[in-house]
Amino acid sequence: DRPLHQRWDEMPEREQLEYRVKLREKEARLDMLLCELMEVTDESMFPVICDQYKDLLMDEHFLLIMKLRIQERPPRSRREKDIFVIVNKFTVSLYEDVESLALQNEKEQLKKIRLLCMQALVDIDKLTEYAESMKHLLNRDFLAYLEFAIHAERKRI
Repeated sequence: DRPLHQRWDEMPEREQLEYRVKLREKEARLDMLLCELMEVTDESMFPVICDQYKDLLMDEHFLLIMKLRIQERPPRSRREKDIFVIVNKFTVSLYEDVESLALQNEKEQLKKIRLLCMQALVDIDKLTEYAESMKHLLNRDFLAYLEFAIHAERKRI
């Protein structure tokens, strides 16, 4: 299943209009971000300003919103183009940070799984007791990772 921003041009106009109504607020926020960045003279403030819009930049519809903005009102000046590049670079850096955190989290969760497996190899009868002693480590992050890993494995199979 392709992302929405890739399917957009093939969608019926009525469906596009329905989405545009839902996206209106996010489109306005993107315009606000771009305007704020255009007005700033101190470039060291760019990350500070972009940081205030992280939720928008990480939104599942961000690529579509950006695509529509560029199609409908392309950047006219060199500065405006540079601002678009800055927003994109900042967004990519956010995703890189998330990826790094996800990899770190995966390592931590795999250590816990490895400990449980080692206990199962040593003495399967005491696995439940061992898991109960690890209860504080088997938290929401662990369960979310398990759910993610199971979903990924099902998809792979």
